[in-house]
Amino acid sequence: MIKKLRIITGLILFAFVAMHLVNIAMGLSSVALMERAQPWLLGIWSNVVVAPILMVAFLVHMGLGLQAVYRRNTLQIKRNDIVQIVSSLILVPLLIPHLVGTYVVREFFGLPQDYPGILMLFWYYEPAEGLRQVVLLAATWIHGCIGLFIWLRLQPWWSKVSLFLSPLAVALPVFAMLGYVEGGKAVMSGAVEVVYAQPPEGGMSLDEILVRLDQIKYWLIGLFLLIVVLVLVARWWRLMGHDGATRVHYVGQPAYTAENGLTLLESATVNDIPHAALCGGRGRCGTCRVRVVKTSEELASASDEELHTLARIGAAGDVRLACQLKVAGGHLEVERLLPPYLKHSELSRTHGGAEALRGRKDGALEAAE
Repeated sequence: MIKKLRIITGLILFAFVAMHLVNIAMGLSSVALMERAQPWLLGIWSNVVVAPILMVAFLVHMGLGLQAVYRRNTLQIKRNDIVQIVSSLILVPLLIPHLVGTYVVREFFGLPQDYPGILMLFWYYEPAEGLRQVVLLAATWIHGCIGLFIWLRLQPWWSKVSLFLSPLAVALPVFAMLGYVEGGKAVMSGAVEVVYAQPPEGGMSLDEILVRLDQIKYWLIGLFLLIVVLVLVARWWRLMGHDGATRVHYVGQPAYTAENGLTLLESATVNDIPHAALCGGRGRCGTCRVRVVKTSEELASASDEELHTLARIGAAGDVRLACQLKVAGGHLEVERLLPPYLKHSELSRTHGGAEALRGRKDGALEAAE
């Protein structure tokens, strides 16, 4: 359920960001086109039905990201995961001012918003806010594309679809930035009329609204940072209970000592043992599977999640997933069943029960290692 929630909420947020980028990219044609397309591309996200779904998706996805940080046993992780974690942690503080400046202003203070006014704000009155929007765009898009890639590359049709999607993933934010620049040039040159929003009669003045917005913004950022600190403290406290070490030996590799509580895949990463894990150690692909050759201690039973993946790939009874198996003392000897530098194009050959790549000659592999 957690994996499904992560995928579903991620897709909802990715669709929102992609439609936002398409709308901004229309600035290459004209600001008027941006404005005309806004109700179709962004208006659907602000109605009474979809807006709560979008907000819930954001909160759930953020919560699952913090849970992933809490569950990590080591911070020595792969580059893709580092980018994912760092981008997600900086994304929220960057996003909060944007949410406050759009949703809160519209819903609670009644100020109308249009693209000419927003572009004038970012290009003339608050250029620092405009720069923050660019950084927010980059962090959001990179985070979303990496997550989408890790999920989709496990699909058998990915190699064909990627020929179209990969260039699009680069082109869309580039066109959006060009549209943002062209729109900014148009409003700065006076080619586009800017009608400044005025507070409703009887309400707060514009200066009072700006002060209140700053209060809301900093309160939300402080709350998020407090949550992050609490998650890190809870993670540290959880890891304090892991005592002892396990002597781990991969067939064909030098033995090493791993702290108890790490997964086998995490211990391999910490000790520079290359390992296939196309899903990023999420227990979905089964490419990190190993055969347990010898163990001095009884291993923890496989979870339902691990059993499901092992059954799907037709694994034998002595096979476990390195990303799910935790080391817990004594001596453990295992054998990798797939090449550590496995490509996603080879993934289809690794399923269906037979260990198709198990007998591959190791000469070239050892040379690469």
